[in-house]
Amino acid sequence: MTDLEIPSNITPMLETRQIYKQYQSGTTTLEVLRGVDFLLEQGGFLAVVGQSGSGKSTLLHVMGLLDAPDRGEVWLDGQRIDNLSVWEKDRLRNNSIGMVFQAYHLLPELTALENVLTLWFLSFIASIIWLCVFYVERQPIQHREEERLDRVRFAEMTELLPEPGKSRQ
Repeated sequence: MTDLEIPSNITPMLETRQIYKQYQSGTTTLEVLRGVDFLLEQGGFLAVVGQSGSGKSTLLHVMGLLDAPDRGEVWLDGQRIDNLSVWEKDRLRNNSIGMVFQAYHLLPELTALENVLTLWFLSFIASIIWLCVFYVERQPIQHREEERLDRVRFAEMTELLPEPGKSRQ
C-alpha cells in the first residue's frame, strides 16, 4: 500500500504504486526500483535526479510504457496503464505521452520542428495504410479468411477474442 495520501477530489495525472524492477546479469540480480510510489498532479513539474545507475531512466521507461515493472502499477489520469495490451500501450504512447531522451537521435538534416513533424507524418501515413488495408481491401480478405476458418470448423468462433494463456482447441 502507498504512503501517499491523495485528497478524494483529486485524480493524479501520473501515479506509480509500489513499482519494482530488477535485471538479471548472469548470477547477479540488480534491484533497480524497490517499491517506488510517485504522484504527479495536473500542472505539476517533474525532475528526476540521482546518481548514475540509480534507476532514473528505468523509472521513466516504466512510467512511459517503454518497459514493464516486475511488480506494481502505473496510472495515468485515473486509468491503470501498465496492464494494457502492447497495442493499447503503443497507441497511448503515440497519443498521450511525450518523452525527450538524453540521446534523442534526431535526424541531423532536419530542424527540430521537422523532426517532430516527421513523427506526426509517420503516424498519419500509418493511419492511411491501416484504413486502406482494413477498409478498402477488407471484404475480399475477410471473405477468404472466413472460408479458411470454416474449413477447419472454426466459423462459429470468428467473432471471439482469444483468452490470454488459454487454448480453445
